[in-house]
Amino acid sequence: IPQRTSVYVGQGFDKGEVATLQQLNAWRSGSPYAAVNLYIGGVSRACANSALSLELVQELSAQGWKFIPTWVGHQAACTSYNYPMSWSPSVAYRQGKDNATDAIRIARKLGLADANESNTVIYYDLEAFDTSNAACFASCKASSINFSGAMSKGCSEALIVRPHYLLFADYNSSVDRS
Repeated sequence: IPQRTSVYVGQGFDKGEVATLQQLNAWRSGSPYAAVNLYIGGVSRACANSALSLELVQELSAQGWKFIPTWVGHQAACTSYNYPMSWSPSVAYRQGKDNATDAIRIARKLGLADANESNTVIYYDLEAFDTSNAACFASCKASSINFSGAMSKGCSEALIVRPHYLLFADYNSSVDRS
């Protein structure tokens, strides 16, 4: 993959299970989309994405696709998801580091990260939660800060005050091509 991380301004889409080469080729030529979300892993990922491989990523890159690598790790402690973050900020912080370590390992396997992990962007899919719940918010903040910090420092011990990138999605349960 020639350039792993770049700024892209344009439309992209999110499909839980990665589409086939033929489907994405049709999307590329018949829609305004040029970026596709890739759910690369995480304990809370809902789709197996068994077709996702280095070879597929290379072929999609050759078609001109840009990628939004996304990790679906532990979710907020105050939600009903199967894999919650710990209520303890110190444990949640460790979970964030572990998620970052796993995410960068998978990104390297898929050709989405340089060997030295520099210039790698992986989005963390954290579902909505009650931000007025102070304990839940503190847990999420500790985990997400360490995920972002570990990603920015090649998985070293790091603490930053805010994520580098945010991606907002509007899930509308319909198939839209425009």
